[in-house]
Amino acid sequence: MTNDRGVGVVFAVATLCGCNKNDAPAAPPAQVPGQVMGSQPAPAPAAGAAAAANCGHAACGDSYFIDVVAEDGCASAARCNVGLKLTATGAFHVNDQYPYKFKAEATPAVEFLGTDPAGKNVFSKPAGDWAQTGAKSGLMTVHLTPTAPGRSTISGVFKLSVCSEQNCLIEQPQLQVSIHAS
Repeated sequence: MTNDRGVGVVFAVATLCGCNKNDAPAAPPAQVPGQVMGSQPAPAPAAGAAAAANCGHAACGDSYFIDVVAEDGCASAARCNVGLKLTATGAFHVNDQYPYKFKAEATPAVEFLGTDPAGKNVFSKPAGDWAQTGAKSGLMTVHLTPTAPGRSTISGVFKLSVCSEQNCLIEQPQLQVSIHAS
Protein backbone atom coordinates (compact mmCIF):
# COMPACT_ATOMS: atom_id res chain seq x y z
CA MET A 1 0.00 0.00 0.00
CA THR A 2 1.19 3.55 -0.63
CA ASN A 3 0.13 6.84 0.87
CA ASP A 4 0.06 10.36 -0.55
CA ARG A 5 3.78 10.82 0.20
CA GLY A 6 4.67 7.96 -2.12
CA VAL A 7 5.94 5.78 0.70
CA GLY A 8 5.12 2.10 0.45
CA VAL A 9 4.33 -0.25 3.29
CA VAL A 10 4.06 -3.87 2.21
CA PHE A 11 3.20 -6.82 4.38
CA ALA A 12 4.44 -10.38 4.17
CA VAL A 13 2.78 -13.37 5.73
CA ALA A 14 5.07 -14.98 8.27
CA THR A 15 2.67 -16.86 10.47
CA LEU A 16 0.54 -19.96 10.40
CA CYS A 17 -2.49 -18.81 8.52
CA GLY A 18 -5.90 -20.41 8.76
CA CYS A 19 -8.07 -18.00 6.83
CA ASN A 20 -8.66 -16.67 3.39
CA LYS A 21 -10.16 -13.38 2.26
CA ASN A 22 -13.59 -14.67 3.26
CA ASP A 23 -12.36 -15.65 6.76
CA ALA A 24 -13.03 -19.34 6.10
CA PRO A 25 -10.30 -21.81 7.12
CA ALA A 26 -7.95 -22.65 4.27
CA ALA A 27 -7.06 -26.25 3.57
CA PRO A 28 -3.47 -26.99 4.65
CA PRO A 29 -1.12 -27.98 1.83
CA ALA A 30 0.71 -31.30 2.09
CA GLN A 31 4.07 -29.52 1.94
CA VAL A 32 5.09 -25.85 1.95
CA PRO A 33 7.08 -25.23 -1.24
CA GLY A 34 9.71 -22.51 -0.81
CA GLN A 35 10.09 -20.01 1.97
CA VAL A 36 9.20 -16.36 2.52
CA MET A 37 12.20 -14.09 1.84
CA GLY A 38 14.74 -16.95 1.93
CA SER A 39 13.96 -17.93 5.53
CA GLN A 40 14.49 -21.27 7.19
CA PRO A 41 11.87 -23.99 6.56
CA ALA A 42 8.49 -23.14 8.05
CA PRO A 43 7.71 -24.72 11.42
CA ALA A 44 5.13 -27.47 11.62
CA PRO A 45 1.59 -26.13 11.95
CA ALA A 46 0.22 -25.65 15.45
CA ALA A 47 -2.75 -27.79 16.44
CA GLY A 48 -5.86 -26.59 14.63
CA ALA A 49 -4.00 -24.15 12.38
CA ALA A 50 -3.42 -24.47 8.67
CA ALA A 51 0.07 -24.40 7.19
CA ALA A 52 1.50 -21.05 6.09
CA ALA A 53 -0.54 -19.66 3.22
CA ASN A 54 -1.41 -16.30 1.75
CA CYS A 55 -4.65 -15.44 3.51
CA GLY A 56 -4.85 -11.90 2.12
CA HIS A 57 -3.76 -10.31 5.44
CA ALA A 58 -0.48 -9.88 7.32
CA ALA A 59 -1.53 -12.74 9.62
CA CYS A 60 -4.58 -14.91 10.18
CA GLY A 61 -5.91 -17.21 12.82
CA ASP A 62 -9.16 -19.13 13.14
CA SER A 63 -10.76 -16.18 14.98
CA TYR A 64 -8.84 -13.07 13.81
CA PHE A 65 -6.73 -11.44 11.14
CA ILE A 66 -4.12 -8.65 11.19
CA ASP A 67 -3.60 -5.98 8.54
CA VAL A 68 -0.78 -3.45 8.23
CA VAL A 69 -1.88 0.19 8.11
CA ALA A 70 0.47 3.01 7.10
CA GLU A 71 -0.45 5.93 9.34
CA ASP A 72 2.02 8.42 7.93
CA GLY A 73 4.95 8.57 5.53
CA CYS A 74 8.36 7.14 6.28
CA ALA A 75 11.36 9.28 5.46
CA SER A 76 14.95 8.60 6.41
CA ALA A 77 15.80 10.14 9.81
CA ALA A 78 12.14 11.06 10.49
CA ARG A 79 9.58 9.51 12.84
CA CYS A 80 7.24 7.00 11.17
CA ASN A 81 4.20 5.11 12.49
CA VAL A 82 3.09 1.70 11.25
CA GLY A 83 -0.21 0.29 12.52
CA LEU A 84 -1.02 -3.38 13.12
CA LYS A 85 -4.83 -3.61 12.92
CA LEU A 86 -6.36 -6.62 14.68
CA THR A 87 -9.85 -7.69 13.59
CA ALA A 88 -11.75 -10.45 15.40
CA THR A 89 -13.91 -12.69 13.19
CA GLY A 90 -17.08 -14.72 13.66
CA ALA A 91 -18.39 -14.87 17.23
CA PHE A 92 -15.13 -13.41 18.60
CA HIS A 93 -14.40 -9.89 19.85
CA VAL A 94 -11.24 -8.08 20.95
CA ASN A 95 -10.38 -8.81 24.61
CA ASP A 96 -10.12 -5.31 26.09
CA GLN A 97 -8.66 -6.73 29.34
CA TYR A 98 -5.59 -8.26 27.64
CA PRO A 99 -2.18 -6.43 27.78
CA TYR A 100 -1.52 -6.39 23.99
CA LYS A 101 2.15 -6.27 23.00
CA PHE A 102 4.31 -6.26 19.86
CA LYS A 103 8.01 -7.00 20.36
CA ALA A 104 10.10 -6.15 17.31
CA GLU A 105 13.42 -7.83 16.61
CA ALA A 106 16.50 -5.64 16.08
CA THR A 107 16.43 -4.37 12.51
CA PRO A 108 19.29 -2.77 10.56
CA ALA A 109 18.51 0.79 9.41
CA VAL A 110 15.56 1.14 11.85
CA GLU A 111 15.50 2.78 15.28
CA PHE A 112 12.46 1.78 17.35
CA LEU A 113 10.86 4.50 19.49
CA GLY A 114 8.81 2.46 21.97
CA THR A 115 8.26 3.77 25.52
CA ASP A 116 7.51 0.42 27.20
CA PRO A 117 9.82 -0.28 30.18
CA ALA A 118 10.81 -3.57 28.49
CA GLY A 119 12.68 -1.68 25.74
CA LYS A 120 12.45 0.66 22.75
CA ASN A 121 11.52 -2.29 20.52
CA VAL A 122 8.43 -3.14 22.61
CA PHE A 123 5.02 -1.61 21.91
CA SER A 124 2.19 -2.32 24.34
CA LYS A 125 -1.20 -1.42 25.74
CA PRO A 126 0.32 -0.25 29.06
CA ALA A 127 2.68 2.08 27.12
CA GLY A 128 -0.27 3.59 25.22
CA ASP A 129 0.53 2.00 21.83
CA TRP A 130 -2.71 -0.07 21.71
CA ALA A 131 -6.18 1.35 21.11
CA GLN A 132 -9.39 -0.65 20.82
CA THR A 133 -11.20 0.81 17.80
CA GLY A 134 -14.43 -1.21 18.10
CA ALA A 135 -15.79 -4.36 19.71
CA LYS A 136 -14.09 -6.47 17.01
CA SER A 137 -11.00 -4.37 16.24
CA GLY A 138 -7.97 -2.61 17.68
CA LEU A 139 -4.76 -0.95 16.51
CA MET A 140 -1.18 -1.39 17.75
CA THR A 141 1.01 1.53 16.66
CA VAL A 142 4.71 0.84 16.10
CA HIS A 143 6.78 4.05 16.30
CA LEU A 144 10.13 4.06 14.51
CA THR A 145 12.68 6.09 12.61
CA PRO A 146 14.32 4.69 9.47
CA THR A 147 18.02 5.56 9.76
CA ALA A 148 18.72 5.16 6.02
CA PRO A 149 16.68 5.35 2.84
CA GLY A 150 15.51 2.11 1.25
CA ARG A 151 13.56 -1.00 2.20
CA SER A 152 13.69 -2.59 5.67
CA THR A 153 11.81 -5.54 7.13
CA ILE A 154 10.48 -5.36 10.66
CA SER A 155 9.90 -8.75 12.30
CA GLY A 156 8.33 -9.47 15.63
CA VAL A 157 5.72 -11.24 17.73
CA PHE A 158 2.28 -9.70 18.28
CA LYS A 159 0.71 -10.97 21.52
CA LEU A 160 -3.07 -10.68 21.31
CA SER A 161 -6.32 -12.08 22.66
CA VAL A 162 -9.81 -12.50 21.20
CA CYS A 163 -12.84 -13.88 23.04
CA SER A 164 -16.18 -15.49 22.34
CA GLU A 165 -18.94 -15.98 24.92
CA GLN A 166 -17.47 -19.44 25.62
CA ASN A 167 -13.72 -18.74 25.88
CA CYS A 168 -10.80 -16.40 25.30
CA LEU A 169 -7.88 -17.27 23.05
CA ILE A 170 -4.34 -15.95 23.43
CA GLU A 171 -2.35 -15.91 20.19
CA GLN A 172 1.26 -14.92 19.35
CA PRO A 173 1.67 -14.67 15.58
CA GLN A 174 5.07 -13.84 14.09
CA LEU A 175 4.81 -10.87 11.69
CA GLN A 176 7.07 -9.40 9.02
CA VAL A 177 6.39 -5.88 7.79
CA SER A 178 8.35 -4.30 4.96
CA ILE A 179 8.75 -0.50 5.01
CA HIS A 180 10.33 1.76 2.43
CA ALA A 181 11.91 5.03 3.55
CA SER A 182 12.58 7.84 1.10
